[in-house]
Parts: sequence; structure tokens; C-alpha cells
Amino acid sequence: MKNVLIYYATTEGQTAKIAEAIAQELAELGFAVHLVRSGDAEWTIADEPCDGVILGSSVHRGRYPEAFRRQVARNAEKLREIPVAFFSVCLGVLETENVKTQEAERGIVRDFLEDAGIRPVHRGIFAGALRYSQYGLFKRVLLHAIAKRAGRETRTDRDYEFTDWEEVKGFARDFADHLKGKRGAIRNFPGAFRTNDDGGKNERPF
Repeated sequence: MKNVLIYYATTEGQTAKIAEAIAQELAELGFAVHLVRSGDAEWTIADEPCDGVILGSSVHRGRYPEAFRRQVARNAEKLREIPVAFFSVCLGVLETENVKTQEAERGIVRDFLEDAGIRPVHRGIFAGALRYSQYGLFKRVLLHAIAKRAGRETRTDRDYEFTDWEEVKGFARDFADHLKGKRGAIRNFPGAFRTNDDGGKNERPF
């Protein structure tokens, strides 16, 4: 049985739900999965035997949380030696017609991975959630405007979830196939690409 470590950072809980959904899908495919939440404990990959690692985090104010970035950097050398997948969670991915926003979201992922020196075999950018019930006035107004710009009419007296769970499952299945040595076609989850064996990339737009 192959082992997969999922290390994730979550602020309002949606990234945790996505990580748990990935873990469930992998478990159903016969993998042993260990979930580690950023901030719960310091960790190194050596602490957990694993055949692959999935990293995931939400984006806030254009960057990933400091603790998450620090731990990934701490484990970067080992992460270069095993298969890694990475997913990012944000609302900007909903703005499918806004080229500038799409480029910015991909740029956040690209810059983070380049700084860490990691080349994942899979990447995904997933829409998150709007938890108006948890926000102060300023944040409610700001995120309501972002949702409206993306063509999503929302009310600030209720919460919304925009994650496409089939895309999340597809991301998990693709990584599972990679770990099993399969080379099937990439499913169409936003911003995804797989690094080919020759070092090239098969990239899809959001």
C-alpha cells in the first residue's frame, strides 16, 4: 500500500474540506493517507513514510500563510526527491473572463513553487467559499464585490461554497494514477498541468 502525505493550510475551513475530500478519494483508491494541518505541529517528511506528497493552501492577500511557506521551504530538499502535487484555493479562479486575474492567480502558484524549488507533477487551482457569517463589514463588502465581478450574485446574510468537487476528485485520481505509474490524460481541473517525463508541460487554461 502506497502512502500519501497531505500537508495543507486553511484559514476559514474550505481548504481543509478539499484536503479531506482528496484524502477520502485516495483512500478509496487503496492509498494510506495522512493529513497534516499547517500550524498544528512542526513536521518533516522524514516523520512520515510516504510515496508522494500533496501540498495545498488558500490564498489570502495574494500569498500563502507564513507557517505553510516556512514548512514547505524546510522540507524542500526532500520534496524534490518524491512525486508532489500542489493545489491552491482562491476566489479569483471564478473570474474566468478576467485574464489579468487568471494570470495573477497562476503567478502566485508559480512564484511560490519557484521560490521553493519544487516542480509538482500536478497542479490545481480550486474555487473556495464565501463565509460571510465569519467576516467583518469590510471583508464582507470586499468579497461581495469580488464575487459580483466574477458574475456571482451573492447575499451577505448567508454563506456560499463554489468548490467543484468533481474537479477535486479528478485531481486526486490523476495523482493516484501517477503514483501507480499510469500516464492517462489530464482531467480538466482549473489551472492544471502535469509535467511530462521529458520535462515538458501539458498545460490547460483555467
